[in-house]
Amino acid sequence: MVEQGDNVNHYVENFIVCWLEPTACETVNTDNLRHIINLVKIFTSPDECIDYITDIRDENIFLLIRDSLAKQILSDICDIDQIKSIYILSEKETMHTEWTKGSKKIGGVFGCIDEIYLQLKSDVQKLANNLIDMSFLPTGEGNDVREKNQQEVVFMYSQLLKEIFIRMKNEQDVKKKIFHAISIQFSFNPTFYAEFEDLMRSLGYLPVDETQTFVEFCKQHYYDNQYQLNLISEFEKNYNPSQSIWWYTRPTFLYEMLNKALRTQDINVLYSMRFFLVDLHNKLMELHNKSSRCSPLIVYRGQGVSNEELEKLKQSCGRLLSIGNFLSTSIDKEVALGFAFPHLDRPGYKAILFEISVYPTETTNSPYADISKESYLQGTMSENEVLFSMGSVFRIQLVNQLNNGMWKVTMTMTNDEDRELKEVTKNKLEELNIETNSRSIGLLLLETQNLDKAEYFLQLRLKEAFMRVNDKLCRERLEKVVNSLKLLGFIPELDFDYKEWCNKQYRYIAMLYSDLGHVFHKKYDHDNALFYYNKLLKLLKNQSLTENRLEAMTYQNIGGVYLDQKRLDDAMMNFERAQKILENDSDVEPLRLAYFYYDIGSLLIHTIQLDQSLLYLEKSLQIRLNYLPWIHPNVGLSHDMVGKAIMLLAFIKRTDDDQQMFQKALYHLETASYIFQKCLLPSNEEVLSNRKHLDFLKTLIK
Repeated sequence: MVEQGDNVNHYVENFIVCWLEPTACETVNTDNLRHIINLVKIFTSPDECIDYITDIRDENIFLLIRDSLAKQILSDICDIDQIKSIYILSEKETMHTEWTKGSKKIGGVFGCIDEIYLQLKSDVQKLANNLIDMSFLPTGEGNDVREKNQQEVVFMYSQLLKEIFIRMKNEQDVKKKIFHAISIQFSFNPTFYAEFEDLMRSLGYLPVDETQTFVEFCKQHYYDNQYQLNLISEFEKNYNPSQSIWWYTRPTFLYEMLNKALRTQDINVLYSMRFFLVDLHNKLMELHNKSSRCSPLIVYRGQGVSNEELEKLKQSCGRLLSIGNFLSTSIDKEVALGFAFPHLDRPGYKAILFEISVYPTETTNSPYADISKESYLQGTMSENEVLFSMGSVFRIQLVNQLNNGMWKVTMTMTNDEDRELKEVTKNKLEELNIETNSRSIGLLLLETQNLDKAEYFLQLRLKEAFMRVNDKLCRERLEKVVNSLKLLGFIPELDFDYKEWCNKQYRYIAMLYSDLGHVFHKKYDHDNALFYYNKLLKLLKNQSLTENRLEAMTYQNIGGVYLDQKRLDDAMMNFERAQKILENDSDVEPLRLAYFYYDIGSLLIHTIQLDQSLLYLEKSLQIRLNYLPWIHPNVGLSHDMVGKAIMLLAFIKRTDDDQQMFQKALYHLETASYIFQKCLLPSNEEVLSNRKHLDFLKTLIK
């Protein structure tokens, strides 16, 4: 197998070309193909080729195959979902019409690679238009509340990620302004200021050059594609934020990388492109705010969708739809239909026309704008193009089939005052406690259950933080620069304290340790969870950092891991350490205490210390009743555990008033059952356990 464009098996584009030749051929020229698709894999073994294709998950395959192989394996490959089109190379194009016309995936029989190039270019453009990320807001009817909460975060993912990137950039812009003001005062000594600026950047106080970092990232992925390397060099030399739309609409590596990363939620690519994503959003906001349009706008978008996606759309009338990508539409309905018609007969797709009504509002967090005058394709395909920012939300009004077999989806764009959207947005921003640092992205990945991505991303941030704080040369340079600044009288304006900076870095590292502990705990990797929780405690001690709540939370988390492992004595020891800290903290959040009391009460049930268990569980229940809605899964869990503790206590002691205690247990278990019916799925583990204990309790009641 010959690989061109393959770099550490991390594909940053949506498409791959697989070329199956009967014999090894070192003279195959793929330069033109790689103008369209970077990754080209050449195989001589059909089995190896098929194995590779079936292992692909997020990419789409275009297969080139010699006629000598095509006839014998065509029946085996036409039903592979990953393959979107098959192009047959043959010196006798007209001889294969009979056995090729049976499959709609056959893109044609061609006499030379140049002919395939033209067809491939057209097919890629059509398919690329279909690749958008659609998420539907759950209705909550019959859903597990915790599952619903997770689905809401998935629905809000693009908006939340965009919000994090925007806040990060705003904070960086403030720092840049401060340092720009200082640089003016250093105009007499530019060499000294350059050293000072480089030092602040290495400490992380000034951001790195994000454009340059991204350029280096691109060069690694397109290292052997001279066509794309030339475009990357042009971008490196000429890019500025005002040209973001021009670069986005130009057929280059940039468009491919961004849309693939948004569709697959590839956080490493998105993080490296965050400056461009924010620039593009801000440019759309600028154009949107300049627009004087007051009347409603109707735009159209034509594309193909899978049968599964169509069913979701049909079942979602009245619901909210979030588009994760930047969404291209047109004021011209005929332009949109031109993108939809090719999918009327395409296998696995349904042709669809989106009709979107937009009602102008004074303020919006999801801008849209006519980009005709900003586009790379000015005067041609860009005419009447309206581009929506990533994370735009629409309400589906109607899904119906037209006479020609095409499907039409009628939608309206929501605004910031949409009650349902406003509520879920506010709740998620508060729940995730979004900050201006990259750790927030790891928390977002953790919340959406992207545990492997969260682990990888948090590990990278941890490595960067340690590189900053352990750079002894950097500290020596800093002392030299600070002394010079003191002599020049600039220290009060700079207001930089190295010791405080180190403490801030160590606190950040401690939070990363905590996050990684959570990731591994959710992955049931108890050893690694304990490793990071204990690293956190050791860091707090070694650096003399006073973080009582973080320390208490960590002891509680360690106790939770030990409880999962049935190491009850170890769990109790850590819960008691957490209790000692929490009960001496007058400002601790009540629900944090309730969570702790619930954990320790559950542990005491396992050790048959039922009186003590009941004491803690009732404390937890009372706090949750005071601070949570009555129909809430955590209230249900507290009722459930209180009922179980009372039932066990009465069953074991067997006193004269055991029937009275059984009745009390019945009240709590039935209350939990009612709440679970409203909040959780019938198959939920807590629901099944509750039902089992209720059935047993009823056999004890006379």
